Amino acid sequence: YDTELSFNAADLLKTLSWLNIAPPAPVASTYRKAVGSAKISGTLNKIHISPFELTMDKSSLSGEAGIKLDKRIDAMVVLKTDMINFDNYISQLSEEERNAPWIQRMGYRFARLGALNDFDIQLEAKADLAIYENLPFEKVDFKGSLLDGKLEVARFNISSVANSEMQWSGLVSGFGGQPQFENLKFNVKTADVAALINKLELDAPQLDYTQLRNLKAQGIITGNPKHFATKSVVSLENLEAVYGGQVND
Repeated sequence: YDTELSFNAADLLKTLSWLNIAPPAPVASTYRKAVGSAKISGTLNKIHISPFELTMDKSSLSGEAGIKLDKRIDAMVVLKTDMINFDNYISQLSEEERNAPWIQRMGYRFARLGALNDFDIQLEAKADLAIYENLPFEKVDFKGSLLDGKLEVARFNISSVANSEMQWSGLVSGFGGQPQFENLKFNVKTADVAALINKLELDAPQLDYTQLRNLKAQGIITGNPKHFATKSVVSLENLEAVYGGQVND
């Protein structure tokens, strides 16, 4: 088949409810006015959607997708958006979890991602602005492949988050439990160390960061957040440290 589809919903949430679809809506204003179009072709078990456009709430998305429906769903998605606030679309943590430090909250979120073990996907995504756990991420560029519960990150670049620039690549697994990293490469640069520490709620030495502002850190990690091996180089102003070994929480 080959068809073009367009829709205009004044209240998308009511339409989804009518279809017995109940997505989490922690903010009352989400899943409301939605306008979209798509060109769909393929067969009942192999669908190609290209191109598609969707404007929903305050976000505009565009791209293409391919979905193969077999014993295991296999998808390919290329996506671009101007802005998306993930906090409006994902289930809230419990009150106790919400009061935990930012890094710990990420662990709680990761433990809820067990569904990622049930399908495969190749994903390329770009966002001018993404908000997650009340933290803005500017100019996000992601490319990766999820296969059998293992995410191979070719690139995860963030131009600005907590006044810092970051690049990540490597293998991530353990979805639905504890994160596992394999050859996870990182590169972090900031001219505002205090903002990075405060916004990510990191444990750090009590220093005068008005005098120590410029930080560069790069290296590679294998293991999990509580126990990992690393080779890393960290520069803080004119101080430089090179470390290779084990880190235990």
